[in-house]
This record gives sequence, structure tokens and C-alpha cells, in this order.
Amino acid sequence: MSTCLSRFGVLVIGAAVFACALPSVAAATDYCVGQNTSCAPANHRDKFQNALDGAAATPDADRILLGAETYTAGTVAGYVYNAPSPLEIIGAGVGKSVLTGQTGVDSVLSMSGGAGSAVSDLTVRLPQDVGFGLITDNTARRIEVIEAAGLPASQASAGVYLDNGATLEDSTVTLTEVPTGVFIANGHVSRSTVTTAGDSAIKVNNGSIERSRVKGFTGVEAYGGVSSIVSSQIIGGENYGIWVGSYAGVARTIVNAENVTILGGDAGTGAYATTGLDTGWSAELHLSNSLVRGFPSSLRASAPGTGEAKVVASYSDYAPPSAGAATGAKAAIEATNITNVGDAGFANAAGGDFHLLAGSPLVDAGDPATAHGLDLDAHPLVTDGNGDGIARRDIGAFEAPAVPAAGKPGGSTGADTKAPLITGFRATPALFAIGRASTPRAAGAHRGTRFRYVLSERARVSLRIQRRLHGRRARYRTVAKLTRSGRAGVNLTRFTGRIGRRALRPGRYRARITAIDSAGNRSAPRTTRFRVAR
Repeated sequence: MSTCLSRFGVLVIGAAVFACALPSVAAATDYCVGQNTSCAPANHRDKFQNALDGAAATPDADRILLGAETYTAGTVAGYVYNAPSPLEIIGAGVGKSVLTGQTGVDSVLSMSGGAGSAVSDLTVRLPQDVGFGLITDNTARRIEVIEAAGLPASQASAGVYLDNGATLEDSTVTLTEVPTGVFIANGHVSRSTVTTAGDSAIKVNNGSIERSRVKGFTGVEAYGGVSSIVSSQIIGGENYGIWVGSYAGVARTIVNAENVTILGGDAGTGAYATTGLDTGWSAELHLSNSLVRGFPSSLRASAPGTGEAKVVASYSDYAPPSAGAATGAKAAIEATNITNVGDAGFANAAGGDFHLLAGSPLVDAGDPATAHGLDLDAHPLVTDGNGDGIARRDIGAFEAPAVPAAGKPGGSTGADTKAPLITGFRATPALFAIGRASTPRAAGAHRGTRFRYVLSERARVSLRIQRRLHGRRARYRTVAKLTRSGRAGVNLTRFTGRIGRRALRPGRYRARITAIDSAGNRSAPRTTRFRVAR
């Protein structure tokens, strides 16, 4: 592990990156810890760190299964896994398996494993005077991050630190005294809720935020690189909704925010780009299909030096009193196709429901050229929400449901010519051992993997399993095919690595997925790669 001092004045523990091909491996091992006694006695460990050390000692793709209890790290380093071999840490569930540490611990859990490594289904509880709750350059899913009772103010740097492409998904971070909920240093937050009463809910440098709910004194704070925010709701306190600042040594910091609802509390600025900290470098914030409400100042750009500060808004809506203001010769607010309707037509703003009512002027007011996708609720982003017979994006994080087009009997809006959209296709884990049973329509084996994907509509799904052939050129041969009925939203298909009685040979594979809806429209294919261990 290496350490460095970040521009934010906190000690950051950077996870080492291992970029090596794994050799042929023995059978993967399941380690059970504490009250989890489902493993063979030889693989049971009383202490969590002992299981971590055992998994790190071999090149196998191992798993650690935690019991429903609290695990407290006994050293100032906290729990550490730093090895090239893949590892899955699986808890008994949020609130059941709890990881924490002693006062002054560097981090509760620092995890850097090989491709396919993940930590899931547990709670990370920050003790007093902690550095970070979770540090990882892998995947964290279904994680809850909270504080211990009575945590002193500003005694931690961040609840979660994501590095080198790490992902936090389907998780919650809820903090009151810690200044930052999630720190993204080249990583991704997806389908998660991040709430903090401290400085910023999320700080990001080269990362993405997708279909998430974010709330903080500042919602999202960005320095350096190119970042994106998609189909998300951001609530800023008395400071900013989205703040984009220049970063010394980086020519231009850029944030692209698409279908974002930015909400304020009668203070601060909704969307702000500034070069105030590093005046020789530039900062840009691009808003599209987005709306801003509740701030005295909706858009601001400030450039006190030679660097450019710019807010570019298109097909968006930000109500007065102050629509936009630019300060400095190099500052600019650029706006095209802005509606500024005033009353957005929220379902229940006082109750925190910012979905659009059917009669909202922001329904079908987004960019007509924007491609399909999913909104914050995992619904299709392009629908005919006003019944004019033309499907088009709404403005904001939520897409209104389609309504019957005028004059069309039976609620028909004409022939369905839109193909299903597949997003987020991946195999988890990406390295696995063959399961002991064949792959049924709902496999329940402990070994194997899961194919996860999101469909924009119900469709028949075809999964082709293709083995990579030897040679310099990447060539593949189909060895199996799975067919499933997919629903609109998130889908999981379990795969043990067996088709009937036949097991896949160890090696490298890919899965190609396509979907056909009831009207016969075929989706574009999507591909994910995985590896079968010996």
C-alpha cells in the first residue's frame, strides 16, 4: 500500500494496481468466519483478517463468508486485503455483518484484489478518528456505510474511497459528522444513495455518478479530469448543487450532467463552475435535459484569472430569480433551448417527491436527438409522456410514463419500432470456478457467476457463451446458449459454468447478449468477458 497527500489536505491510501495475467489456479476456497459455519472445518477462521491472509496466500479466486455479527479490526491498519488474486467478501446482509475498527484506525477495510473481486452485503461502521470507512479499487455492492454513535466532527476523511475504476453500487452512505460521503478518484457510483451533513456528499476526480440520490452541504464537488452525472437527483444545502473547480496541472475539468434534477434549500448556487482555486486552468459544467430549483442563483461561472470558467446548458430548465451570472473576462454562461417554465409541476415537492406530473411543461421537453437510457427509477428515458404521438425525453431525473396518443383507439400510440435497450451487462464475479450442478432456469449454486443486465422493456433474452480460441487474434466460438424472459429493469441470470452435464473448460470466455421485444425489435448486442478457473 502507498500513501499520498491529496489536494484536499487528507491522507489518502492508494490501493496498488496489479495488472498481471493469472496463472492456472487450483480449486477456489470458501473461508467462513466467526458464526458462519457453513464451510468445511478446515476452512473456518475465527478472525476475519486470518481469512483475508489465507486468501491472499494463493492465486485462487476465493470467497470469504461472514457471519451475522460485528467484526472489529485489532490493528491501526484495519482490515487489509492487498493481493493479485480475486476475492469475494460476502456478508450475511446489511445490518447483520458489521465491519468496524478501533479508534484511530486508518480504514475499516482496505481492499485491492484481482479482476472480479468484490465486497457485498454488509455494513461498514466508522469508529472515532478513522481515516476512511472503505477503500477499494474493486466492486462494492449492497453496502451500508454509517458512523458510530458520538463520532466527533471532522474526524474522518470520507466514508468510501473509490480508486482505479472501483464501483459502489446499490449501496447507502449516511453520515453526519464526516466531511465527505464518497471520494471518487477514477471510479463509479451507481444506483446508490449518498447523504452527508458535512462538506460534500461526493467529491470526484475522473468518475461517474449514475441513477443515484445525492444530498449534502454541497451535492457533488468535482476537481480535474472528465466526470459524468446521469439520471440522478442532487440536493445541495447552503452551498452548491454541483460545483466544478479547476485543478492545477489539468488543462480543463469537465463535468457532463444529463437528466439531473438539482434541488436547493433557498441558499447557494445550483450549478457553479470556477477557476478560483487554480486560476490558470479551466473548468466546464455541461447541463443537458436537466433542471435546477430552489437556489437563489441557478447558474454561475467565475474566472478571476487566465483560465476559462463555463456553464453550458441545453434543453434544460432553471427558474429565476437569478437564472445565470458570469464573473470575469474568461467566464461564460451559454444556453440553448432553455424553457424556464417557472412551476415545474412536481408531484409533491413539499413531501420530497420530484417526479413530474402528467401535465408538467417539462414532460417531452428534452433533447429530441438524445438516445435511450434509464431514469432514476430504472424506467425508459424516452417515452411519449404528453400523448402527442412522439416519444421524447423529459427534463430532469424522472421520466413520466407514456400516455395514449390523441385519436388512437385502445391507447395505441402506433406500431412499436423501438428496439429494447440493454445496459450494465456484466458477469460477477468475472473469474469463477465451475459449480457442482447444471445451470437450471434459476440456478442456486454457490460457485459460478451471475450475468447482470438492465432492460428498457420486457423482452426475450438470448445469452451466447463463447470460448476464446488460441492465437494472437481474438477469435471466439459459441459453446452454449441460454434463453430467458427478461423484465423491464434489473435482471440477474445465474450461471454455474455447466450446460446440462457438460462443464466449460478452464479458460477465457465472453458472453454476448441480445433481446427481442414482443414486436420483434432486436436490440444491439452487448458483451462481457469472464474466465473459468481450474
